[in-house]
Amino acid sequence: MKKLKFLAVLSFAAMFLSSCIKTQTYIGDYQKLTYNGSENHYEYYKGKQCYLLMGLIPLRNNQPETPPETNCEIRTKLTFVDCLVSGMTFGIFGMQTKEINAVRRENNK
Repeated sequence: MKKLKFLAVLSFAAMFLSSCIKTQTYIGDYQKLTYNGSENHYEYYKGKQCYLLMGLIPLRNNQPETPPETNCEIRTKLTFVDCLVSGMTFGIFGMQTKEINAVRRENNK
C-alpha cells in the first residue's frame, strides 16, 4: 500500500511540476544584441502546438516562418495552463507554447 501511495505522489509530481521545461535557441547575434538590456527586440510570433497521447501525435503543423531578420530567439516552453490541460486530460491532449522574438531593425521602429 505504501508503494502505491508513493507511485501516485511521484506521478502526480512529475505531471504538475514539469512546467519549468523550457528551451531557448538563439539564431545569429540575438544574444549579443540584446545583452545590454535594451528594448530593441519584439515578439514576432506566439502560438500553441497541440498533441495527442503525451506528445506522440501532433494535431497540426505549427512551424512558423522565422522573421526576415537573421537575429532571433526561438523559445518552447510549458506554461502552467499547458500542464493543467495535460493533467486534466491525463495526457490524452497536451499543448506547448512557442515564441519567436526578433531584434528590431533601426528602420522598423
